[in-house]
Amino acid sequence: MKRILASLILIFFIFGMCFALSKAEKKTTEQEKIIVPKEVGVVFDQGILTRTPRPDIPIEFLKYYFFPARQNHVHIVFLFKMKNQDLGFQEISIQPQKEESTEQEVPIELIADLNAFLRFYSLEDGNITGIYKEVYIPFQIKKKKEKYNPEEENIYTIGYPLPPGKYLLALAVTSIDLVKIGTLYKEFELPNQLKLKNELILTPIVFLKSYKRLPNVETLPTVHINSFRYSVLEIVPKLDLIFSKTEQPDVFYYIYGARPNPQTNKYEIEVTYQILRGEKAVIKYKPTVFEIPLISHPLPLKKQDKFIDPGDYTLTIKIVDKVSNVTLTKKINFTFT
Repeated sequence: MKRILASLILIFFIFGMCFALSKAEKKTTEQEKIIVPKEVGVVFDQGILTRTPRPDIPIEFLKYYFFPARQNHVHIVFLFKMKNQDLGFQEISIQPQKEESTEQEVPIELIADLNAFLRFYSLEDGNITGIYKEVYIPFQIKKKKEKYNPEEENIYTIGYPLPPGKYLLALAVTSIDLVKIGTLYKEFELPNQLKLKNELILTPIVFLKSYKRLPNVETLPTVHINSFRYSVLEIVPKLDLIFSKTEQPDVFYYIYGARPNPQTNKYEIEVTYQILRGEKAVIKYKPTVFEIPLISHPLPLKKQDKFIDPGDYTLTIKIVDKVSNVTLTKKINFTFT
């Protein structure tokens, strides 16, 4: 019950705070005058038609999430993976404090200084119609030498607000001197809920591994490692969808297209979850009615206080907007061990 209550508090908290993103959008727009440098622009031009990545720094695209933001914008978060050995870490000696003995061993830190460049192309009928926006993000990664593993891969995330529409992302991660340039390309579409009629669209579902509240909204685009920011939340997503008895699915998503009741100005969104093994329902959760379209909900993998058997399952989410009577069903496969 405490976990459910915490999730409900999270829902209302985020829904109120997500509109604070407008402040970040304004600052980003005002400060964003940096143009993708010629060296990177040439690489983008060479690969854009065939979507061929440049592997100087191999970048594996994983997925993207998106969430509502103010002024009908959409906050999109890109997740990609890179390996330590490709990032050009350099050893840096950490100078000891004056009061520390000079006889102590000087600790060594590994640092990689990198650039991220994003170019958003506008798309129409699958064709590029122009460059909508360019973004520059310098970032630094630090590792303790004794914990450095060149084969280690980490998830990197970048969030940015955009108007609804169809886009092509060209992403480059480069060395500071632009000698090494890695790229990837990804097409995506962001919904315009002002134009939706008798249709529900579910954002990509985030399975929450953990989250915490931070004191401030992020005001400039930033590269994060193994987590992402949305409003004042730092979220660590669970990507492998393999759950054990010590964890449970905790879903987080937004429903575009739902309508508030004109008499109460509240939404009436009924959500029903089921756990299927094959075609058989193993767990049927009681339907829940939400008054806002931003949903966070933990789902215990138990039936009558007994865990389900290990194996592969399907989570089904049936959504009914009781105001418009429009429905939507989503299925996600996962594994329980």
